[in-house]
Amino acid sequence: MTTTTTTKTTTLHDATATGNIIELNALIMAGADVNTTDSYDQTPIYSALRNGHDDIVTALISAGADVNKASSNGWIPLHGAAINGHTDIVTALIAAGAK
Repeated sequence: MTTTTTTKTTTLHDATATGNIIELNALIMAGADVNTTDSYDQTPIYSALRNGHDDIVTALISAGADVNKASSNGWIPLHGAAINGHTDIVTALIAAGAK
């Protein structure tokens, strides 16, 4: 028997994962919720920081992204940025109030 796991993502998650700042800005201007979560309770900021997109993280923070929203595994964005070695993102998250 084969089981398939489906991961819920949004267009916003896709734009942040690929670093598409133009699509991100359009989605934000259209009212997209920057704190929407996928099936792992990860907001779009996680998609951006995993891929080192510091400009996307900055745009999400400016649009009101919750920098302390924990995912289903208990990690906050600061953990993800640190474990992936993205020091510029770590700095931006701390400046935005990450704890």
